[in-house]
Amino acid sequence: MRPLTYLFVLALAVSLWSCREIQMDPLKKDMVQLDQAFIPIWYQVNAQDSSLALQRMKRFENAWTVFRDAHIGDVPESPDWQANFRLMADWVKESQAAIEAHEWQQAYIMLDHFRYELMEIRGRNHIPYFLDQLWEMQMSYDIVQETLNDQMMCHLEWDDVEMQIRDLNDQWSYAAVAIPDIRYYDWDNEQIQRFFQIRRDVEQKMVQFNQTVECADQLELAREGQQLGELIFHWIALFGSEAENGAITLNL
Repeated sequence: MRPLTYLFVLALAVSLWSCREIQMDPLKKDMVQLDQAFIPIWYQVNAQDSSLALQRMKRFENAWTVFRDAHIGDVPESPDWQANFRLMADWVKESQAAIEAHEWQQAYIMLDHFRYELMEIRGRNHIPYFLDQLWEMQMSYDIVQETLNDQMMCHLEWDDVEMQIRDLNDQWSYAAVAIPDIRYYDWDNEQIQRFFQIRRDVEQKMVQFNQTVECADQLELAREGQQLGELIFHWIALFGSEAENGAITLNL
């Protein structure tokens, strides 16, 4: 290929990539708005609180409908994209039914499936999204805390427990340095400072948690883990439009 032809092809490729980035911008903005409706109902279901669950679920359903209608056709040639949207529609319906029946565990599982499908879409299409770092950390935390609260933990190899904790630390190392794109959030300076304050609190608690790991005390680890979980949840709450920030009791 002659140099001028090569440069032309390269310039065209860069131009097409730039167009692709511009097209991603409204998608990411709409994902942020969808999460702003998702996080409050995710909290409410975790708290097993019916007082606002149906109201917040309705708001989330409306946000999902807007998002689906706007973006289901973004990648029409991709069967995976279409399948993700169909699955998310199913999870929304099933979580609604579970909430109406006060089947909180089932509702939480369905919402968790929905969250995972969105993460899959972003991962497969290389869409950078800060909240995914927190979701990954929260999921690693869930595994650790479930183990620590298990009365049968004494039958596990301690190496298995340490492996779970190493994964939690790995996820924290990513979340500790990532910065959300403020363009997509209507945060004032107080909310931005709140973000960094919670991150510092999580950092401090991670240090305390890891120090407790060295003592191999299950009960103390579970207590430290409970406090860590509350901080992670409140960190995530900042990305919901109705951030609870401790206004409800979490079932961790």
